[in-house]
Amino acid sequence: MTMDPSSIETVAEFAHGLNALRGGRSYAALSLAAKRLPAGRGGPRHLPSSTLSDLLGGRSVPSRETVAAYLAACGLDPAAGEAWLAARDRVANVGSVRPAGAVRVRDAQPRLLGVHAAIRVAEHATELPPYVERDFDPALRAAVTAASARSGLVLLVGGSSAGKTRSLFEAVTAALPDWWLAHPADDDEIRALAALPARRTVVWLDELQRFLAAAPAVHQLSRTTLVVATLWPQEYLPRIVPGPAPTPTETQQRRLLDAAAVIDVPDRFGAAELARARALAGDARIRVALGTDDGGLTQVLAAGPALVRWWEHAPDPYAKATITAALDVRRLGARRPVSRELLAQAAPAYLDSAHLATAPAGWLDGALAYASSPLHGAAASLSPVAARLGRIAGYAVADYLHQHALRVRRDVQVPDAVWDAIVRHHDPTDTSALAASALSRARHRQAAALYRRAAAAGDPFAEAVFDARITPLLPLDELREEALAGNVGARRSLILRLGELGMIDELIGVAAGWLDRDDTGFAFSAVLADHHRVDDLRRFAGSGCPGAAMRLADLLVEQGRVDELLQRATAGDQWAAGKLPPCCRPKAAPRTSSRSCAATPAGAPGSRTSGSSPCWPRSVASTSWRSWPVTT
Repeated sequence: MTMDPSSIETVAEFAHGLNALRGGRSYAALSLAAKRLPAGRGGPRHLPSSTLSDLLGGRSVPSRETVAAYLAACGLDPAAGEAWLAARDRVANVGSVRPAGAVRVRDAQPRLLGVHAAIRVAEHATELPPYVERDFDPALRAAVTAASARSGLVLLVGGSSAGKTRSLFEAVTAALPDWWLAHPADDDEIRALAALPARRTVVWLDELQRFLAAAPAVHQLSRTTLVVATLWPQEYLPRIVPGPAPTPTETQQRRLLDAAAVIDVPDRFGAAELARARALAGDARIRVALGTDDGGLTQVLAAGPALVRWWEHAPDPYAKATITAALDVRRLGARRPVSRELLAQAAPAYLDSAHLATAPAGWLDGALAYASSPLHGAAASLSPVAARLGRIAGYAVADYLHQHALRVRRDVQVPDAVWDAIVRHHDPTDTSALAASALSRARHRQAAALYRRAAAAGDPFAEAVFDARITPLLPLDELREEALAGNVGARRSLILRLGELGMIDELIGVAAGWLDRDDTGFAFSAVLADHHRVDDLRRFAGSGCPGAAMRLADLLVEQGRVDELLQRATAGDQWAAGKLPPCCRPKAAPRTSSRSCAATPAGAPGSRTSGSSPCWPRSVASTSWRSWPVTT
């Protein structure tokens, strides 16, 4: 009597069940039957006596290939064999270490993994509609199966609400129901999993862009276990195209994505997929989605088009302005929820004068109530995010609506008031991204404030960008304040700005105390030299500023003031000495050789010959000292 494979939980029970399937077949008969199996039914496979002994004796868990060959040799068809292969996987997973917070794949809740809630058109419906098989499902399941055997990253790339997460959930559940599923919440949990990789575990990373800061850890993890992930095209494509000078972070991210098995998910269903959907139209939600023309089937199921209409045709101008403000803030680079304070300051920028003048006292409360209303029981335009029980930290923008806004508002300039609200009320996690966004959009004042805040928080890259990119663009008054506050980059920029404006006396007044830094001193001296301020250069060179000494030597050569150049060289000025030919530089002791200085042109101080010199071009040797082209 054969066992029910669904009841098998141990290796001994599995071996007992396989023995029952064997019947009266000998080892030799089983081995011969395995060799005769056609391709696609587990064979041809070699099942030697030692393998069969281990398999039927329960000494170890056999591979899936061995079990498949054995089942076929016993005469089971593939459909009947699936239950035994599932029993094999279940037995193999007994005793495997459970990662912190992990659940069995078969017990995972798709909504917690990122599967969108579906529209609600009937009461007592299941949480999710029936799954419509996609054309890419065979390739996806093959990739999951292959990566489960040798580890790797399986990545689905597609737009928001295109069905990526649902397809991935169905593929993993079908292929690996008895594996552990770990769903890390942040980079620290990713690194913890990479440090102690668990056997037979699926690591689930919906929206991989949230974890790309930990790309090396994700890459390491994908080399020891199965990692599955989803990613938007606009997040994927820029990272796989190498730039002219990629940063180390960009290189790490591209290395991770290049190693992935990538499955593309179209935004719309193809003809065969729509036919399969029509076969499932007994579900009212699928029936409604099939009857809607303004969005793909999966997007309608996730209420995407309804979200767009809810925003674009909002009857309340304050609600529309509030949603628009949130969409623009998200578009500019804010990843964290948008705070109420930010929306309160930004939304009025989208209202006309009449609505500003007649705004009711509770306009923002009403706007947020409208914006956070779930549509068809699914997503809302703005979803409140909790800070703690009964307290809202901010509002998250619906993914589908965000992607729509990226297209329709791509060329729309964000008002100054919105940028000012961002500077005052953004989440600190987003400071660097918003600063880069402001700089790329020539919002120099807001970029300066954001980079200044990021630098104050200890971001060395932000400090470097502020010095190199922001300070040269600041208005003179702000630049002067930054310089006087001690910002070295601002000091250099102020020196150059004052020089360009010809404000040399002010430059000398503000910069005289900054010359202890060589880089500042050289910039200061270069401006003085450009304006031929020889006396000022003498004064600062005498006070120990090396930049002034260097620029003074340049000017003395340019003006042909060789006597002063020689005097300064004799007094120990290395910059002046460097402008003289080697033979004419001051010597520590008199020359003892009786040879004349063949390198010294005729007429030069200290020369004892006339005529041309083999060490100087004829054109130089024949000219007077004051016209020599002295070079460093």
